[in-house]
Amino acid sequence: MSQHVLDTCIESNGNWLPITEFSVKSGMSLSTIRRKIKSNSIAYRLDKGKYFILFSNREVGDMRPVETRNALIPAKQPEKQPTSSRSNSDEDAFQMVSEAYEYALREKDERIKLLEQKTKDLEERLQELRLLVQVLEEKYEVRY
Repeated sequence: MSQHVLDTCIESNGNWLPITEFSVKSGMSLSTIRRKIKSNSIAYRLDKGKYFILFSNREVGDMRPVETRNALIPAKQPEKQPTSSRSNSDEDAFQMVSEAYEYALREKDERIKLLEQKTKDLEERLQELRLLVQVLEEKYEVRY
């Protein structure tokens, strides 16, 4: 039995969060989370085509992923606060999804800016190489 299967059997020791929610709470990028899933270095489960990551409170207020390499899952769990109304949890869920979406958009914008800069650098390099070829063709009176 693989390590992540063993960890998924211990559901009572943590919370299963969707990847986007996990990303927001941990500050980890979506691509890093997916790499960890692929390398089986993080506790996850696949439910109806969606990945869920196991979270656990290691210290009060400190949410961190439960990693399968060391499988540290605390024995003591914090008490759950009763919710006064369903609308609060809906608002919290909406806020969390909104934050995850904004985070993903910022990450994509940064990636686009990086790719645009690389494209600009490559275009400049290509122009320099074209100029060099032109100079060499003129110097040696050769045309390719």
